Formats: sequence, structure tokens, C-alpha cells
Amino acid sequence: MTDTRNYPKIAEGLRRRARAAEAQRDRLRGAVETQNQMLLGIVLRDVLADPADFARFVDVDALHSADGTLVWAEIWATLDRLLADRPYLAATATDSPRPRGRRALSWFSTGA
Repeated sequence: MTDTRNYPKIAEGLRRRARAAEAQRDRLRGAVETQNQMLLGIVLRDVLADPADFARFVDVDALHSADGTLVWAEIWATLDRLLADRPYLAATATDSPRPRGRRALSWFSTGA
């Protein structure tokens, strides 16, 4: 015969660990979202005169993959279409030593 007296304690321990794992997942998801916004902001600041225009004309949520990361190929294609349709949104060319656009993104990711 099996002794079941410890099952409630075991179950509570497993529930507690599951809640802790969910909390950690939520914190990590928030960190990824913040990172995505920062990286997108860096790129948009150098490509568009007003980076807020991107959110005005584009559904930014549609540029995320199922796991919440940005799909950079889709972002670049969307930026190209946006600037082709509305060239007045483009940032003016400067002689800044800072990398612009895709090169700026390559500082953070080799997948750009």
C-alpha cells in the first residue's frame, strides 16, 4: 500500500515552483520586449526623421514572431515600402561618424 500523506506537500511545492517559473518567464518576456523597443528605436532614429511615424503608419505588433522577437527582415521590408510610399519621412543624410540603419543594428546582432 502507498503512503499518500506527503502528496499535498509535494503538490504544493510543485505549484510554488510553477508559479516562480511563470513569474520568471514574465520578467524575461518583459526584458525581451524592452530590448526589442530599444533596438527598433535605434534603427528608426537613423532611418526616419521622426521615429514615431513608424508606429503611425505600420502595425508594429505584426512585425513580431510567435516567440515575441522582432522579425528584422520584415521590418526592413516594411521600412523600404514606407519610405517608397512616403519619402518625406526619411531622415536627412548627415556626416555623423555613428553607424546608421542596418550597420547600427549590427552592433547588437549578427542576424541583421
